[in-house]
Amino acid sequence: MIEHFRPGQVYLEYGPLNMVLGGWRRGEPLSAELDEAAAVAVHHLKELSRVPDRTGGALFSGEEQKASVISEPPPVFSYMCAAVEATGDHSLTPMAAVAGAIADLSVEALRTRGATKAFANNGGDIALEVGPGEKIVVGIVSSLARGKVTHTLTLTGEEGIGGVATSGYGGRGFTKGVADAVVILAGNARLADACATLVANATLVESPEVLQVKAETLDPQTDLVGQMVTKEVSALPPEIIKEALKRGEESALCLIEKGIIKGGFIFIQGEMMAVPALLLAKARRI
Repeated sequence: MIEHFRPGQVYLEYGPLNMVLGGWRRGEPLSAELDEAAAVAVHHLKELSRVPDRTGGALFSGEEQKASVISEPPPVFSYMCAAVEATGDHSLTPMAAVAGAIADLSVEALRTRGATKAFANNGGDIALEVGPGEKIVVGIVSSLARGKVTHTLTLTGEEGIGGVATSGYGGRGFTKGVADAVVILAGNARLADACATLVANATLVESPEVLQVKAETLDPQTDLVGQMVTKEVSALPPEIIKEALKRGEESALCLIEKGIIKGGFIFIQGEMMAVPALLLAKARRI
């Protein structure tokens, strides 16, 4: 289903895809190009459903439920693998970058069709095209469980940010940490997606207030079989919050130093940290 709900923006719902796409050419809203980009997103989801997982089933269920033999991985899967590999963390699976990869390919489709400003918001993992002289405002959710935008960022093309992604406790996927939300800014959405997962995982601090279980006990179909994930987080003592923020900061700084991400924000039970600290001035509370 594709719905044009305002000039220059469409809503796409297809299987697990719930995506908002926006596109403009020098200020003029696009229309047919958005329909074409939405079709591109669906195509890549179908391509991904052909990739087998470890059991021989589909890695990601789209319209097709069974994987098929493929001669080479589709672009979306290559994007996912490359993003996860770039983090250097071998505990991440390609699924850590799936939403960002599909968002990236959708925005690339809009760019090739002449968009000077575009976005694809794939469930909170956002790909961006911000051309010269353009700017775009991105909302930040500080608690995935609440799902409310609490801050905004205004981005320009000169900053080189092509992806904003969020991960943490209470979100669609599993996390190993205690952060309510980790928001990562990167050159593309697939890197932001994978790195948001990584930094959110890094916020784990062992404490009686944190309950972890094996991922398959919560979802038998998970790609994280055998790995411990966070099931519940109660009110944390201030010293635990401080330590969790520090661990997240160290993870984010390492990724910045490697040139993998541009920066990020970490939110834990009412506390906020910007990495690097000067990024804090760009976040406007609403």
